[in-house]
Amino acid sequence: MRSMETIHASILSSIQECDSHLENMKNGFERIRPYLPLKEKEFPISDDVVMAFIDQFLFRFSKLQDSIARRLCPGLFQLIENDISPHPFLDILNRLEKLGAISSVETWQFFRYLRNNLAHDYPESLEQNIANLNTLFTRWTDFSDLYSDLKNTYMKYFPASDTPEKT
Repeated sequence: MRSMETIHASILSSIQECDSHLENMKNGFERIRPYLPLKEKEFPISDDVVMAFIDQFLFRFSKLQDSIARRLCPGLFQLIENDISPHPFLDILNRLEKLGAISSVETWQFFRYLRNNLAHDYPESLEQNIANLNTLFTRWTDFSDLYSDLKNTYMKYFPASDTPEKT
């Protein structure tokens, strides 16, 4: 059974991880921006460095989503509700939406669906892959905002003085 101190530590670790992923996404996006929107006839981009930044961006987006889903959302739910029993993730999201910790469950689901589509990189669906990439590059700040809302909710409910000291 997890203690509240362990949950706080997990959330703080998740926030550090998420901040790192987000910073790398921002840096990658700045390198990708001049090539946007991506076009099928110019893809893959001949500049290997830019293609590496696209890969980095996608990797960090996936890792950010994983950390939010595995540690941040469940931990925040457990602390706010003082309930460490397991709950389906959709129930956690719905409760966090009601608490104002996320703007909408639909936003999360949109990005989860987009990530799943991007994970299937079939050569015969290049047009769809590029459309998905362009959607992500156009809307990724919405996902960043979703994370910021979760982080800010944690800080609101548990100001630094109320969280366990790092050892």
